[in-house]
Amino acid sequence: MADKKYIVAFEIGSSKIRGAVGTVDDNGTLTVVAVEQEPLIDSVRYGSIRKVPDVSDRILSITRKLEDNPAVRPGRIKGAYVPISGISLRSMTTQIVKDFGADEEITKEIIAQIKQQARLKAPEDRDVVAVMTGGYVVDTIAQKNPVGVVGKEIKAEMSPIYCRSKIINNLNRVFSGSMPIAINGQIPLPLAEAGLVLTDDEKNLGVMLVDFGAETTTVCIFKKENFRYLATIPMGSRNITRDLTSLNYTERQAEEIKISRSNVSPDYVPPTGGDPGLDTTKINQIVSERAGEIIANIIAQIKYAGMKDTDLPGGIVLVGDGANLKGFMQLLASHTGLKVRRGTPLGAVKKANLQIKDTDAIDVISILRVAANFDDNKICVEFPQPVKVEPETPHISPEEYTETVKVKDKDEKPKTPKPKPNIGKWGQSVLNRIMNALDDSEDDDNN
Repeated sequence: MADKKYIVAFEIGSSKIRGAVGTVDDNGTLTVVAVEQEPLIDSVRYGSIRKVPDVSDRILSITRKLEDNPAVRPGRIKGAYVPISGISLRSMTTQIVKDFGADEEITKEIIAQIKQQARLKAPEDRDVVAVMTGGYVVDTIAQKNPVGVVGKEIKAEMSPIYCRSKIINNLNRVFSGSMPIAINGQIPLPLAEAGLVLTDDEKNLGVMLVDFGAETTTVCIFKKENFRYLATIPMGSRNITRDLTSLNYTERQAEEIKISRSNVSPDYVPPTGGDPGLDTTKINQIVSERAGEIIANIIAQIKYAGMKDTDLPGGIVLVGDGANLKGFMQLLASHTGLKVRRGTPLGAVKKANLQIKDTDAIDVISILRVAANFDDNKICVEFPQPVKVEPETPHISPEEYTETVKVKDKDEKPKTPKPKPNIGKWGQSVLNRIMNALDDSEDDDNN
């Protein structure tokens, strides 16, 4: 088991924390072997951690559940990859121009310099978590990969992605101190999700990824295979839940009604024979109004990105727990005039068992997928080393290595071999004749 590559990821949202463990084979295929989650209430607001101890406790609880999974046991989780998200996560677009004055070959070092210049364009009070490329032009000719191209000038459209420092600082606090788990890497969540659920054709045509969460909705746009825009809207499905509390429901009751009994479509007619105590017409009216407001803000991001609806023939791909809201996909499609589909894991991702609902765990699985491609040799799960049993050997002291004379009895003296008599050549000749005569006599007796 320890020979496999194990990856661990946690996703800290406003309403829950998810943890997952995956294994990677020699072909790079990710298999999700365990997913666990725990609810959160007011410990994280708009994707930003507020109560560090509460979040740490939930992560430790999820860790114990993951370690109890037969696919992980007897391993111990020592490191994990975590996403960066939240209300302050957004991008900006800037153009970097380098004029060489004469023909020069574009190198990886030049591209690295361009990205570093782009990082410096971000607001000083923000932390840059990634720099995305919007396209290159070398001497008026567009280049997908300019490395190796010779030209006098290169123009690059770059998009630094940044967030408030507090987002990262509090994330580090959760995994510091007595926490037995280290952060192996921090990955921008929208980029990870885009890599998991968007096809190359969609990115080329133009597509919008919408992560409809509990308190935030994140929009990420791609065009001509390049990243174009990212923004986070401070609205989510919990806004709908809190609107329903105006009908004298607790938040827990309102959440249950929203999930099981409501529909965002203003034309929806509920079936007869339901709970007579529920005013479903009023409920759906409230749900529809708030859902429409969220959709209006999603549509506005297309304009803020400097694009039009017609620039997104790839449509909209919807992920996040809010995507489970009945009728939301249909309402989004009718308001935008674009095709809308539910995001599902694409490519080399498998599930160890059917109980894992990968569509509901896109967030944490996408982090696993990105981390699986890292060649950093960082350990996520540590397994005990097998105990090697050596054959027993008698202990011999240094003194026992010296050669001694074995004595049978303590009173018995060592025997001294008697010296052979020196009888000379003549004596030896006589002795040989006597021995031969004795041999002949024995032969005669036998006959």
